[in-house]
Amino acid sequence: MAADSYLLHQLLHYDATKLHVVVYCFGRDFAYLFDKRTRTVTIYAGENNIGRAMINLAGSGMKGYIIIDMARQLQEPSNDVVPSHEWGIIMLSSPNEDNFKSMGEAAECYQNHHELPR
Repeated sequence: MAADSYLLHQLLHYDATKLHVVVYCFGRDFAYLFDKRTRTVTIYAGENNIGRAMINLAGSGMKGYIIIDMARQLQEPSNDVVPSHEWGIIMLSSPNEDNFKSMGEAAECYQNHHELPR
């Protein structure tokens, strides 16, 4: 089941007047930023560059959603990864609790666990 592809597809087809940006992060160091208004994709490398880009977009009034693929990283994202209360975040992870435990303790979040059939 390709939950990441499905979520990305759904967010990219969501009303562009309500959701302006979708950011797909491969861990902390690599991300695709999809700007739905200009219909462009920008690649960002480095945690600081990714964070700065999202802060600038949120500061200009843009609303966004972040998908973080935890399968490709050993370190969970920092607690301030979401640049604004108007932005949402989805973290995709294997059932390994170490991938998301401390972020769930530090931030207000809802954890939804699904076991996939074998």
